Amino acid sequence: MKKIICSVLFILLCCSIYAQEHMKFKGLDITGNVNSFGNLLAKQGYKLQESEDNALTFVGGFASIQNCIIYIIGSPKTSTIWKVAVLLPKENSWSSAKETYRKFKTQLSEKYGIGKSYEFFKDPYFEGDGYEFQAISKDKCYYSTFWTLQSGAVSIEISSSEKIIISYEDGINVLINRKEKAEAVINDL
Repeated sequence: MKKIICSVLFILLCCSIYAQEHMKFKGLDITGNVNSFGNLLAKQGYKLQESEDNALTFVGGFASIQNCIIYIIGSPKTSTIWKVAVLLPKENSWSSAKETYRKFKTQLSEKYGIGKSYEFFKDPYFEGDGYEFQAISKDKCYYSTFWTLQSGAVSIEISSSEKIIISYEDGINVLINRKEKAEAVINDL
């Protein structure tokens, strides 16, 4: 009887995992391996810039902004795509960085609902001191918002590289990535 119950629970768990939808990026399910997803982006006109272990870098337009960098990141063993990150072009001032961040945060909120935001400066910097842009490059400016969704997670941030980064993580494939990383550690021990 216990075997039957365990089998039924296992099947239900598997069905719920596989029934979950994948996160989408530009209308494409974030699924498969890095190369297959990269081929789909190339068909949309993105240009491959670099290929590394389980990661590809493309250049192209995103949300009407040209010359964006798109990173596709895969798991260590099977190269299963689990994350797509878009780096918008480098900002040149605090006001432009904040304006771009706010614009995209508003648009993402319209699509995904209210996110969890963290927006502050770390001492000795503060908004209004005239050194906000310097705070960004010194990693003393924390402007980020996260959306946790059934299919994964989306985030936007002002990075220390003075770029706005929008990331999409697929919920199913994040688990594959974690499992493969944990297995690699165990194999090393």
